[in-house]
Amino acid sequence: MAVIVNRKARHEYEILETFEAGIVLSGAEARA
Repeated sequence: MAVIVNRKARHEYEILETFEAGIVLSGAEARA
């Protein structure tokens, strides 16, 4: 059970990382 929960948490973490990276990129482009 713990492995399944950990896998789900990791998946959500990767989505969050990608989302934040997208915000940083769009912010840099807006300033450029």
